[in-house]
Amino acid sequence: MNQLVLKMLLLFSGFYLAGVTSLSPIYFIFSLVLFFTLITVFTRNYILSEKYILFCLIPSVSFFYQYLLTTPSLATGVIINFVYALLLMLHLKKAVLTDKILLSFIVINLLYCLLDGFWRVLHPDTSVDANKLAELGLSFHIYKTNSLMYIDSNTVGLQVVAFLAFYYWLVISNHAKFSFYIFLLASVAVFLTFSRAAYAGYIFLQIIMVYYKTKWMRYLLLISVPISMLFLIGQAEKWLLSDYSFLSKFKIISLTFDYLSNVDFFTALIGVGAGNGEYAIGMGTHNIFVTWVVELGFIGAFVYTSFFLYFCLFVRNKVYMILLPIFLVGSSASSLAIPYVFCMMVLAKHLKENRLGVNMSDRVGVR
Repeated sequence: MNQLVLKMLLLFSGFYLAGVTSLSPIYFIFSLVLFFTLITVFTRNYILSEKYILFCLIPSVSFFYQYLLTTPSLATGVIINFVYALLLMLHLKKAVLTDKILLSFIVINLLYCLLDGFWRVLHPDTSVDANKLAELGLSFHIYKTNSLMYIDSNTVGLQVVAFLAFYYWLVISNHAKFSFYIFLLASVAVFLTFSRAAYAGYIFLQIIMVYYKTKWMRYLLLISVPISMLFLIGQAEKWLLSDYSFLSKFKIISLTFDYLSNVDFFTALIGVGAGNGEYAIGMGTHNIFVTWVVELGFIGAFVYTSFFLYFCLFVRNKVYMILLPIFLVGSSASSLAIPYVFCMMVLAKHLKENRLGVNMSDRVGVR
């Protein structure tokens, strides 16, 4: 039973249909697993004494005030991250993590994004002014705003890059072998997001992969990347200064500083509630860090940051390569509900503690 629960937690961790319903499939699976786990804890006298379990449990409880500030579905989207991580930790104690489960975690969640991409291409958003978008050089936006999974494809891009980053981390850490099919799946899914932030995260990942897997390329990259960046900045300066989408990212940051300079101390601490950032600063908070600060307050931003920092410091084994691309793409995506990223942190920690071999052809898990 624990094996089945482990699979359910991982395979559904990125199954959102926010563009269709506020009750995405992940919430049904989450409720079932939570119910089963509570029964198991009370009937078998589980002891929740480990520090990392409390590290997830305490933030989960502390974020319950979100139910007073926003809708139940959005508040649950905040809390689910930490509870999801806690549930995964508990079931990894009894279940056996195999290479098949790990790769299924990656492939299935990438398939969700790929199918969303096909849907957006086949069903462009006809509610927007295509001519106006064309004048702004943003014609591709008709394929971005009709996502089934999220409010737009930038968040889909965040999910694709996150899973590709985790997969590359497994390869670089010798937990898995490189698969061209997974690379191709992720590449097509990224392309179909039409998200430039996702493209930037994708390119960044390829550079990291080449850097770690090809020694002689390290020196070439150290020289060529800075020169290439300077050239691109120089050539793209005029284009970027006329790009509304690009300039809006700086406007969001400017509006955030204006908001923080005028808001009262208490609101700055606890935030305005998940999904209310747009009303607070005057436009959508399409930036993961801005969303943390504005919607969750300084306390919430500190909790999120502490969680990721803890796992970075504990795991150490290049785990930053999972988070850096995510935060790069997060400059254009603002989802608070990212349980799949929290799962990745827990899995990275688990693999460090329970490694039985140098690759995933062996089984890894708690014995």
